[in-house]
Amino acid sequence: MFSFVYFCAVEIKQKELLNRAALVIMRYGIKSVTMDDLARELSMSKKTLYAQFGDKRKMIQLLVSEQIDCDKMGCEEQITQAVNAIDEMFRVTSYVSERLNNVNVTFFYDLKMGYPKAFKAMEEYKWGYIQETIIENLKRGMKEGVYRDDLNPEIVARVYLSSVEMIFGRQQFDMLNLSPHKLFLEIFMLHMRGIVNERGLPLLIEQFKHVTKN
Repeated sequence: MFSFVYFCAVEIKQKELLNRAALVIMRYGIKSVTMDDLARELSMSKKTLYAQFGDKRKMIQLLVSEQIDCDKMGCEEQITQAVNAIDEMFRVTSYVSERLNNVNVTFFYDLKMGYPKAFKAMEEYKWGYIQETIIENLKRGMKEGVYRDDLNPEIVARVYLSSVEMIFGRQQFDMLNLSPHKLFLEIFMLHMRGIVNERGLPLLIEQFKHVTKN
């Protein structure tokens, strides 16, 4: 019993440290943050940091895994609270965009270039869980009669995700000097305007006004 409680305490402590490390790494990018930087930010010796996580590569793998789990929990909570498909998309998008607002776009580039295992986990999450969540939302909206009934959910979900993915390429948007957060919201509104029908449009406008006001 004691060993189990000790293990849980260690696991909780590691998650807390990972979350604190994530704030730093996502703000400045993986390449820009060294283990020395993290040791200072976490107020611990580098030796203790290595003892907790191993090397930087292992830490990034753990960090990405933890962030994926956190995102899933957050999205599921928003989906459960939604009163309809449009409300669901606004809730999930609000949650995701808030998290994205604190992420340096170089984080994803650094992940792709230097951490293939962690990047693969992120890609599998995106084209697995996230894509399926969008597909289910589209089916829900069609069933509720607020989305167009001629949509192909699989195609629309993939087009939407591909559009969002362009943000992190940046070349297409560099000249606009807009944050990933702002670009994401623009793409989201374009997506929503394209999938709602005449019945869903007033709900979309009302939801947008409510979000803008608050």
